[in-house]
Amino acid sequence: MNPTDTLIAALGPWLIVAARQLDRERFEALRSCLRADDADVCVVIRLRQGAILLEATNNGQRLELYREDVAQHRSEEALKWILKR
Repeated sequence: MNPTDTLIAALGPWLIVAARQLDRERFEALRSCLRADDADVCVVIRLRQGAILLEATNNGQRLELYREDVAQHRSEEALKWILKR
């Protein structure tokens, strides 16, 4: 399995957990953005901040739906790995 396939496979379970944490308003925003042609949903990994975010965009507006803070040292390890290349 290539790294992209691994990342996509890991994303599904994370999205399920994140969606369960949303209040009704944010969950409806997620559903709406998944269905709208001009909207998008993205997962952003902020390595230096040590955070993973679920964001939705619609009509040029961005909404942070969910944020999971991760140990900063884990993020720094990823940065070191990337910078070695």
